[in-house]
Amino acid sequence: MWWAMATLTTVGYGDVTLITPLGKLFGGCITIIGMGMVALPAGILASGFSQNIHRMREEYSEQIDEALDDGELSDQEQRQLEELREELGLPQEAADMMIRAAIHRLSTTAKNCPHCHKPLHEAGPARPLVRPFV
Repeated sequence: MWWAMATLTTVGYGDVTLITPLGKLFGGCITIIGMGMVALPAGILASGFSQNIHRMREEYSEQIDEALDDGELSDQEQRQLEELREELGLPQEAADMMIRAAIHRLSTTAKNCPHCHKPLHEAGPARPLVRPFV
């Protein structure tokens, strides 16, 4: 049992080993308690960081959607998005990827061209904007 406990908790074998069964039991309990004292707070902190990052990305994505309501990004909207990106601490690559995804999402669901505002579909059945792969 002591061998399994030392292996699973990765405390190793080392130079000092416990001899008595009571010492091994006590050492095993302390090892498990010590792991819990480190692993539980680490998991809570990691979860908090993950939720914070998700919230920041969601907020930035909502601002992108608002900026793209008219179908294009003006210079002022781009500056506002850049200020928000810096305030939230999002990497430039992630922000660019989110903007490209929002533009793609808009272009595949838009009824009018974002540039000239002409209808994308003529009367009749709707045609897909993206050609399916064959």
